[in-house]
Amino acid sequence: MNTGIQDAYNLGWKLAAVAKGASPALLDSYEAERRPVAVGVLALSSARLQQAINQKVIPTRRDANTMQLSVGYRGSVLARDDRDETSLLRAGDRAPDATNLMTVQGERRLFDLTRGRHFTLLSFGVQPPLETSPFELRTFHVVKQPTGPDDIADTEGYLASAYGATDCTLVLIRPDGYIALISDAGDISAVSDYLAAIG
Repeated sequence: MNTGIQDAYNLGWKLAAVAKGASPALLDSYEAERRPVAVGVLALSSARLQQAINQKVIPTRRDANTMQLSVGYRGSVLARDDRDETSLLRAGDRAPDATNLMTVQGERRLFDLTRGRHFTLLSFGVQPPLETSPFELRTFHVVKQPTGPDDIADTEGYLASAYGATDCTLVLIRPDGYIALISDAGDISAVSDYLAAIG
């Protein structure tokens, strides 16, 4: 079930983008990203079945692999990262949540703000104007005190900690909740170039 839902979400946002004018080449990333996941799930299922046959008991252990929390796309053509490779969080990883974020509408969590069919850009200091693209994009500026609808105050530091952010960090999150781009260069062209390249 998890695999099927993630397959649908992965393909769904790409089909929607192509329908709005993105390059059909974007669809090629679906199989490259999802086939290895399916292979891994089948191997895990086969191993669990063999374990049940051999031990005459159904294994009930649940972990990151069985819940598919370890799925990621670090090697994907859709993952770009200009940070040091020793960073724990990389483009292609599942975007971590962060709580206690203050907005002008009140306290929110990151997953509430990223939910939907749009890309989400977290801007830690850079106030970017972006060119149009076939992708819906919602930008949030991480600030000390929210004054506008697109401002987030990271009151407890959870967001900066989760993303290893500096004052120059830009994080682009895909509609399916995976990190498309992380850049510490402080240059909005990294985001524009990324969207242009995949669109």
